[in-house]
Amino acid sequence: MSAPPSGAPPARCAVCGGAALPAELAECADCGARFHLDFGRRGAGRSCGAPTFGAACGFSFGCDRCIEGYGAAAAGRPWRSAVR
Repeated sequence: MSAPPSGAPPARCAVCGGAALPAELAECADCGARFHLDFGRRGAGRSCGAPTFGAACGFSFGCDRCIEGYGAAAAGRPWRSAVR
C-alpha cells in the first residue's frame, strides 16, 4: 500500500478498522460506511462487504454489518437499518 497524499490521514475500513487505499474502499448503499472491497480479487485480498442487488436500484454495495442485518430481518429478528 502506498502512502496517502501528504498531510492526508490514511483511509480506514469502517468494518474492520484496517488501513486501505481509497481505490480499495466501497461505500455501503445502506449506511454510507466505507469498507474494504476487493474489486478485482487482486488488491488487498480483503472484503468487508459485497455487491448487492435490489429491485429498485439494481447493483450496489453493502457492508458486512448491513448484510448481517438483512439476514436478521429475514429471520424475523429485530433489526433497524442505519439508512442515512
